[in-house]
Amino acid sequence: LVALLVVVLVVTKKTTINLNDYVTIEFSGYDTLGKATYEFDKEAFCDDYEDKVKINKKKMDSELEELYDYLSDDMDCEILLYSCVDGKVKEASGLSNGDTVTYKWDCNDELAKENFNVKLKYKDIEVKVEGLEKAKLVNPFESINIVYTGIAPNGSVQVEKNSNEPIIKNIYFEITPNSGLKNGDEVTVRVQNAGDASYYVENYGAILSETEKTYTVEGLDCYVQSASEISEDILEKMKKLLIFLTLMLVMVNINVRAQYSEAQFRIYQRGYSNYSF
Repeated sequence: LVALLVVVLVVTKKTTINLNDYVTIEFSGYDTLGKATYEFDKEAFCDDYEDKVKINKKKMDSELEELYDYLSDDMDCEILLYSCVDGKVKEASGLSNGDTVTYKWDCNDELAKENFNVKLKYKDIEVKVEGLEKAKLVNPFESINIVYTGIAPNGSVQVEKNSNEPIIKNIYFEITPNSGLKNGDEVTVRVQNAGDASYYVENYGAILSETEKTYTVEGLDCYVQSASEISEDILEKMKKLLIFLTLMLVMVNINVRAQYSEAQFRIYQRGYSNYSF
């Protein structure tokens, strides 16, 4: 009787598996935009439990039967992992050094007990983020000039780059508005595709410190719209110029008349009294 009891206990004893032993979590990328990747080492797991994990064919449901028929007879370990074991890291991107990420398990304990005579042992894994490289901060607006051209109120604006840095050369700017401008107007310069911060980190190891900036239009020549826009100094000069031009016009007119009278007088002297201008 004792021997029979021992045999029953051995047969019904469940294999306990510590799943946490087979999970590794690694971090890559740059600080503030780091990524977490995780891996469950299936090969090591099956090396350890290949002889201990056996599926109970009598208790298989239709899904397990289909999977079992698809795989070979000696892949009970893989079937256990596929049907009963799962997990993932939440918030696996946008990470900074010092953050904490959690690997959360999603396992089917009952199916493991009933179909594989296995007790799954696990707990959520918390890991502190570290080792992420610091990305350099780049302000693209320090490497451009804003150039205004034309005459107000029909001025226009464009961006001129003053740097040969690869990241600056590959940044494209958009300006709103970019025409119909007068002094005092405001224009907004934006980095196109600024929302894809990972692009600049992955390709240039840099983070843009600014992606949008507002400028005030200045320096445009303009037409005078009213007399109030003319300064007293300029107005006084204009008055003097007008007086000077008026006097010149009067003098030219007097000179022309004098020449005309002299010519007419000479014509009459020569007997050409019928000739007229």
